Amino acid sequence: SRSFRTIVIEECVADKHESYHFANLTDLALKYADIESVSDIKKLLEGKT
Repeated sequence: SRSFRTIVIEECVADKHESYHFANLTDLALKYADIESVSDIKKLLEGKT
């Protein structure tokens, strides 16, 4: 991954079952990615962190 951290926007991904969705997000958060909300990403992009 060349030391890059992946960001997943929680409201922009889905799975066919809500329980699978949250299980997959948890797995990603524990191993590979930062899970963020749309509002947090908007603030980040606007420089309001």
